[in-house]
Amino acid sequence: MMRSGLVALAIIAGIGAAHAQSGNVSTVSQENANNVADVDQDFSLWGSRSEISQTGASNLVTVLQIDDGSAVDGGAANVSVVNQSGDGAVATVAQSSVEAGNDVAAVNVSRVTQLGADSRATVAQVGAGADSLILQAGVSQTAWVGQSGGGQTVSTVDQDGDANMATVLQADAGAGAVLVSGVVQRGEAHIADITQLGEAAQSTVEQGGQTNFATISQDSLGADMLESRVTQSGLDLVAMVDQSGAAATSTIEQTGDVNVASVMQTGDGAGLLSSLVVQTDGGNAATVDQRGAGPATSVIDQSGQRMTADVSQDGEDLFSTIIQSEGSDNIADVVQAGLGKSSTVTQTGFDQMATVTQTSGTMSASTITQSGAGNTATVVQ
Repeated sequence: MMRSGLVALAIIAGIGAAHAQSGNVSTVSQENANNVADVDQDFSLWGSRSEISQTGASNLVTVLQIDDGSAVDGGAANVSVVNQSGDGAVATVAQSSVEAGNDVAAVNVSRVTQLGADSRATVAQVGAGADSLILQAGVSQTAWVGQSGGGQTVSTVDQDGDANMATVLQADAGAGAVLVSGVVQRGEAHIADITQLGEAAQSTVEQGGQTNFATISQDSLGADMLESRVTQSGLDLVAMVDQSGAAATSTIEQTGDVNVASVMQTGDGAGLLSSLVVQTDGGNAATVDQRGAGPATSVIDQSGQRMTADVSQDGEDLFSTIIQSEGSDNIADVVQAGLGKSSTVTQTGFDQMATVTQTSGTMSASTITQSGAGNTATVVQ
């Protein structure tokens, strides 16, 4: 009887040890010609792991992982790793899990690396806690990431040369959770489009040379901070940010060529709305619209070429600074409505014009400084 009990304990211990690792494990390695890999891992009680490596020719990958959500040995329930090198590459990963991740690990983890040729990667993650990384180098990259759940959600897309595009969608209703997205693109025909819906959200887009475009839309479902930063570098730059929440901060820095930047911030509480736009050397234009109960600050710094700046603020404790320097066809227009308003416009060189309108309530202050060429200034308080 004693011996039977020991055997039973040994069997139970063996099962526990076996399940410290993922319940479903798949490894696929393919090289050249018409590669295809399809992995379907459903309803594992102890998690799923898939690793796929493809080199050359007409690659294609599909990974589906659906889990009960139990984290494995302090790690993720679903893990997918895809490495593709050369030729037709396509990768699709879908992961679904229901249980929250712990402090050190997301429930769903996806890693996709595509080197060269006709890259494309699509990742969809549903569950409490998601982590996605897509790395692409060369030629016709595209990346799409969709994430939703109740835990912390992280997406990173790092592209390289040629026809880049990246779209990241994130939604998270969990209290105290944070949505984090970072997109880095370099040369050629960038586009990056990020939408974040959650208690708190952070987003960074960095582009490079050629036909840049970046749009970020953030909507806070709670009282936490929204943070957005766009850094662009050359040619047809455009950047648009739309933030709605208790508090929001936005920074857009553009250099060179046909700059355009638009920032819309709407505060649903007394939190700070803050916007910084820096533009140099091109067709510049910048529009900032801030509306909320709390304080709002806007700084637009433009240097060189066509410059235009338009700021509209509605709320309480409003501050606007516009700097247009190094010349050309400067124009600036500021409208502030609310209690406690301050506006400063500084223009140097050529066909300046500045109009400031401050209405509603008291405590209004406006300073306009102009130098050189066709000055005009109008202040209405």
